[in-house]
Amino acid sequence: MASNVKGFKPVIINGRPLKSVNQYYNKQKARLTRIYDLSKQNRNTKRLNKLDFYRNQKMLKFAHEASKRIVEIALSHELNTIVIGKNKGQKRSSNMGKRINQNFIGIPHQKMIEMIEYKANLAGIVVIQANEAYTSQTSFLDNEIPINQNGDKARKRKGLSPVKRRVKRGLFKSNKGILINADVNGALQILRKVVPNAFADGIDGIGLVPVKLNLNF
Repeated sequence: MASNVKGFKPVIINGRPLKSVNQYYNKQKARLTRIYDLSKQNRNTKRLNKLDFYRNQKMLKFAHEASKRIVEIALSHELNTIVIGKNKGQKRSSNMGKRINQNFIGIPHQKMIEMIEYKANLAGIVVIQANEAYTSQTSFLDNEIPINQNGDKARKRKGLSPVKRRVKRGLFKSNKGILINADVNGALQILRKVVPNAFADGIDGIGLVPVKLNLNF
């Protein structure tokens, strides 16, 4: 979560506990399914149903707590609009390897968005969903517009180096070699995409170093 309000400290919600829940669920489900297949038992058992219930409740609690905190932060800084980046059909088309994909698919992105919208509307905050294409490939610090002409493929055609500026997990390198948190860069670029004049007063004072937020769920 980032903002064009100067002095606002970006917030990143720690999703590791949720991934741990998903990993536990996947391992236990695979173990129980293997046992039932070997013994030729019906898979529709109390243990599997209980496991499904446990995972689903944890996911919903996380989405509820995260959406609640996001709206609270927006209210505390008098933000009147929340812009959410979204990739259409990202779950259906995701292909990131078995282990990563299992964790990603289980996370309730759509449910989270719905909860943010509901709570934000109650608080009088407008929520805008936007296609996040090219927001993670373009540079906030270089004032790039997040469009195809500034994306990785365009940079390759132009012979620009490096082609991909997301140098490692979690970090994005600007054209001047300045490192910035990749999620913060993407969030600010989503805002720039939806509100082109959001940074009309310049980017000096815009928060770039995120604070990690741990949730109790």
